[in-house]
Amino acid sequence: MKTRFLCTALALVLLLGQLSVCAHAFTDVSETDWFADSVNAVCDLGYMIGTPDGAFSPHTNITGAEAITMLARLHADTEGMTEALADHTEDTKPWYAGYINYCMSEGVLSDQSIDILNTSLELPLTRAELLYLFSELPERLFAEINAVDDGMIPAVDTNAYYASAVYRAYRAGITVGTDDKGTFNPDRPITRAEVAALIVRIADPTQRQRITLSFDVKKAINCMALNPTKTGYAVLDNMVERVLDKVTTADMTTYEKLLACYDYLVANCTYGRSPARQKYRAIYWDNPYTDPAPTLVTKAEAALVGDDGYYYFYQALQKHALEAYTAMYAAELLDSMQGLCDHYSSAFAIICRRIGVECFPIYINSKLGNEYLPHMATVMSIGGVDYIFDPQIEGVIMRNLGYNEHDRFARPLSETAHLYHDWGDLEECRALFDVFTYDTTKMNKINGK
Repeated sequence: MKTRFLCTALALVLLLGQLSVCAHAFTDVSETDWFADSVNAVCDLGYMIGTPDGAFSPHTNITGAEAITMLARLHADTEGMTEALADHTEDTKPWYAGYINYCMSEGVLSDQSIDILNTSLELPLTRAELLYLFSELPERLFAEINAVDDGMIPAVDTNAYYASAVYRAYRAGITVGTDDKGTFNPDRPITRAEVAALIVRIADPTQRQRITLSFDVKKAINCMALNPTKTGYAVLDNMVERVLDKVTTADMTTYEKLLACYDYLVANCTYGRSPARQKYRAIYWDNPYTDPAPTLVTKAEAALVGDDGYYYFYQALQKHALEAYTAMYAAELLDSMQGLCDHYSSAFAIICRRIGVECFPIYINSKLGNEYLPHMATVMSIGGVDYIFDPQIEGVIMRNLGYNEHDRFARPLSETAHLYHDWGDLEECRALFDVFTYDTTKMNKINGK
């Protein structure tokens, strides 16, 4: 009774409760149409039907009521619930009420799906809304066959409510977008022809499509819009220029420049307390960054001796924390070529900004043996995904192995759960360090001008 029920009992009723015709006889579906096979298949299965005038209306948009009808039929057919669906839909008004009741009773509708239906029952659904409504179908119907990395579907915001449903459909081959780039167009109304193709692919795994949308971090970095920024601290800016002159060339891509500078720090700097420590921290004894909480800025040197240096700047200097903190630590490292994780990450952030790439340092906990210890690394957002760069630990690993694996260069945070813990400051640091703008007047004071 599973499939045949829908072809006999339900095939007598249109989506709007009207008489249907066989899909093969539709007057507006040609054998050469890309959707012809899908239309014939959904007709044979009883999931969609046509109109009394013998048309299928493939280019007509689907409403919320029609979509929930198809969802109910598909669920009932795949779950062996066709009798239950018949009980729900017998003599109901309006015609789609029974389908909604069935989906609610079977847990096929989420609260957000119900909200969508409340506003779209008689209106066209978008492509995103349709896939979101169908996302509550059983997990086994969405077996993955495609490699589709997070952030790689064009025009899909990974933070949108429908994102997980769209990525699930792409990975299962139920949809692969509207062009050769895999573009989804979430806000575009979805047509009956498109829905027919989606339903057939859900019901019949042999009809699913292949696509690979793997993230190419090199390409993404090379496509970044650059905004080269100097610190305004002449001593440090000169050090950075010397590094760039030494390891980069004009014909290098952005990715190659970042990698060359990263490798320079990894290979040439050593871990330990910087010999240049007193030389550069002394400039903060009379710290010009006194806003917005000057009472917190007293004797900077005392606060910076321990592990609370970063938090001192963060709390006391607020919007100027990045330039004050990173400028000092970067200068210490590039002068003596020795420093702690703070020095490495600050120097790399300063160099990246000089090249023109936005990034920021952040404190986290890094794994050492069987425990996690306080650590500082650099984070960069690439294609809407956060990546970590950790030259200090990479340097330690290189010295132990004798070569650089680049295991912590442009590594997605999602892949580093076994390496790092406690990303609680990430969003706060992102907001604080988003705009890397130096206060020239104050930096000139540091320069002694």
